[in-house]
Amino acid sequence: MKVTVELSGQLKQAIGVSEVEMTLNDPSTTKDLIEQLQNEFPEAMSNYALDSNGQLLSSLLFVLNDKQVRAIEPIRLNEGDIAALLSPISGG
Repeated sequence: MKVTVELSGQLKQAIGVSEVEMTLNDPSTTKDLIEQLQNEFPEAMSNYALDSNGQLLSSLLFVLNDKQVRAIEPIRLNEGDIAALLSPISGG
C-alpha cells in the first residue's frame, strides 16, 4: 500500500524533499509508518523527529488525512492516505 508523507521544517531540510511516498505492507498502522520512515531516513528522523526511545517528539504534530492524531496510538492506514509531520511554528 502507498501512503504519502508530507514533511516540514528541519525534517524537510534534512531529507531534502517536501514529501515522500512510502510503500507499506497491508495492513499497516501509523506506528509502522514511523518505523518505516526511521528505516529509510535514520539520521534525519533521529535528529529531528524521534526521541531517544524512538517515539515521535511531542513538539511535532502528526496529521492523517487533515486530522491531527496521536502517533503513539496505532491507527490503521489505507491506500492513498496522506500523513504529515509538522514542525511547530512560532513568530510574532
